[in-house]
Amino acid sequence: MEKKIFKGRALFSETKRMRTVTESADSVEELREILLSKGFVEPFEVEELEPEAPTEKQLSYAKDLGIQIPNGATKHDLSTLIDRSLSNDSEPNPDLLVYAKVMGIDYPKYVGKKALYKLIFENLGLRDKMAFFVFSVYRYLSEDRGANLGIHPHKGKIYDFVDSLLLEDRIVKSITKYEGEDLRFFGTIRFPDGNEATGGSTKTIGYQIVSEFVSVTFNTPKSRTWQPKNEFTIGSDSRKQATSKRPPSGCAIILMVVFAACLIDWVSNNLF
Repeated sequence: MEKKIFKGRALFSETKRMRTVTESADSVEELREILLSKGFVEPFEVEELEPEAPTEKQLSYAKDLGIQIPNGATKHDLSTLIDRSLSNDSEPNPDLLVYAKVMGIDYPKYVGKKALYKLIFENLGLRDKMAFFVFSVYRYLSEDRGANLGIHPHKGKIYDFVDSLLLEDRIVKSITKYEGEDLRFFGTIRFPDGNEATGGSTKTIGYQIVSEFVSVTFNTPKSRTWQPKNEFTIGSDSRKQATSKRPPSGCAIILMVVFAACLIDWVSNNLF
């Protein structure tokens, strides 16, 4: 969640002088650890800042956009809601919020789904970023709505596969070029009214390798033809649940790594 803002003065150990400090932290305890790690010495003369109230201009604009303003909304809250309305963003999956929090990623109180995907993908370390991409492809092809990779039953297999991919620079570069919000779905969705929405590319070497792995390992199709109903909104989780499928059992990790290496070599020689 969004961190609290603290401001005040603290003694800097190197210069023996007081400095003005402004830091964000979840709690006073976390603030203390941050200041100590930066070379400041206790005691700290720091207090939590009160959140700013929305401006009249914000309130007026939000009403024009048809936004229902929550009681006690701050200036930052309303800014988030306005951005969410302008980008036609939707409510994020609760599991994804939990995953972001566990991974130490801060997000605004009223963050939208597209914005949350962007924050997560931009702030994860390389190994976790690769795993999140693989997980996103798996969720898209399988229609598994569980969004918390940290506790997902396939986490181990996904990370084992990622460890083999990290040895291939071309695959890493391909995957890390994606934008976070593109991972909500892949390819093009065509709506009954003729409009279209485009997600992550299905033509990159990164997607080709990962979708093949997902298909073989978890018994999913390699691609999807998606024709949503009129009430479908991009970013929502209102898609029809697919019948659950049991992944193939008993695949040893060594076979997975060998498979990944052979697949990467084949794609490199034949597709690109």
